[in-house]
Amino acid sequence: MFLTKIPLLNKLHLQEVAGFNGVYTSGNRNYQEIYVGVENIAKIFRIDFLANYKTNEVIRPLIRIEIKKPI
Repeated sequence: MFLTKIPLLNKLHLQEVAGFNGVYTSGNRNYQEIYVGVENIAKIFRIDFLANYKTNEVIRPLIRIEIKKPI
């Protein structure tokens, strides 16, 4: 959506991703994360910038790099 508006980046066919994950347990050890990222970098990489939160802990910003397995 955003990357298609920039002409040079549009030709690279990059895709934006965003999401939220959460795990809720009965033992009050909940985990949540929110992320935004870019995938289809050289057709095999994905980079996410995320922040995670566990119950009674500090919010931690992280960078996650994923390498996709070829089909």
